[in-house]
Amino acid sequence: MRLERDLPKKSWYKTPIINCSESNKISQTKMDTPFLKNTTEIKLSELREKQTGRIVRIGGHGHLRRRLLEMGLIKGTRVYVEKYAPLKDPLELIVKGYHVSLRVEEAAQVILDEVSQELTDGS
Repeated sequence: MRLERDLPKKSWYKTPIINCSESNKISQTKMDTPFLKNTTEIKLSELREKQTGRIVRIGGHGHLRRRLLEMGLIKGTRVYVEKYAPLKDPLELIVKGYHVSLRVEEAAQVILDEVSQELTDGS
């Protein structure tokens, strides 16, 4: 039985040496590219009542993902959180003008951005 310490050392591997000025240029170019912008993404299950958001991505696999897509939860759709149940498990959403109830576990698969507070007129 051979142990790791018995194996010959690999002398062919060398770590690359990067000049500090080069690494700053690399990180600067990464920050300038528009597709690497840092946007605040939040799960649908983390939204509070009376907040809206735009769907960025739908997670999940198989039947759950298909069910969410069939209910109209697709990329780019605005979602409004109407209310939570008394024990905070199912939440009621308004998607494309109709009401949808989701479990918090299912809502955690939906990722949103552009979260805003919905203004009400108080009537």
